[in-house]
Amino acid sequence: MRFFGTTARRVVYAILLTALIPLVAALLISRALIARVSDTAFQPEFGSRIEQAQGVYADLVKVTKQALKWEAQAIAASEPLRLAAASGERAALDRELARLFKAHPALVELRVERCAGALVGQRRRPVDVERERTSEVKRSLGGADSEAPDCDAEGQGQALVVVAVLGAPRARFDELESLQAFVQAYKQLERAHRDGKLQATYVDASAVLLAGTLLLAVGAGVLVVRPVTRRIATRAAAT
Repeated sequence: MRFFGTTARRVVYAILLTALIPLVAALLISRALIARVSDTAFQPEFGSRIEQAQGVYADLVKVTKQALKWEAQAIAASEPLRLAAASGERAALDRELARLFKAHPALVELRVERCAGALVGQRRRPVDVERERTSEVKRSLGGADSEAPDCDAEGQGQALVVVAVLGAPRARFDELESLQAFVQAYKQLERAHRDGKLQATYVDASAVLLAGTLLLAVGAGVLVVRPVTRRIATRAAAT
């Protein structure tokens, strides 16, 4: 600031000091608050509780999927359905499909087809994509085993197969995915906190903000002081 006079330097120093004192105090206070909040938010108990909640949601989704499989297996084991499909009477098969739809509200689509792919009977309803997530299960119709027959095996081309498409509440799956994303983000922040990177980031950001504010204060001081000191110098020279 050699190009400034004594009066200009004093005014700029006063502005700089006035801005520096509260900013340094704010930096120290914010650093202490960040450390305290960070230590409180990343306690080991919080992490374990969040992981437990994730496990509960995962178990709930697993049970929901397993229930759909059991429901499809119960439908495939229906003897009236097998008899209606084997009889070749389309009206009897349609009545049985309608009965199963009424007995199993989770059903979205129910097909009876040959192992070779020929469709024997079908019933379906519209899917509410905003509320339901569908899952398709294929089982042998009235067979002793729960799995679908090997359609490539010799002599299995005419075997009857049930394809059940069931809907489950989409909210459960969406909540699990959201919770998994949250847990992953929390763990990343926890690692950053454990390594000291999180607090250092906030402190560095505060320091940059402080430096920028000081530069703005100096710039504002220069803009304010220079016109005044020029007038004073002009009047002093004239005097």
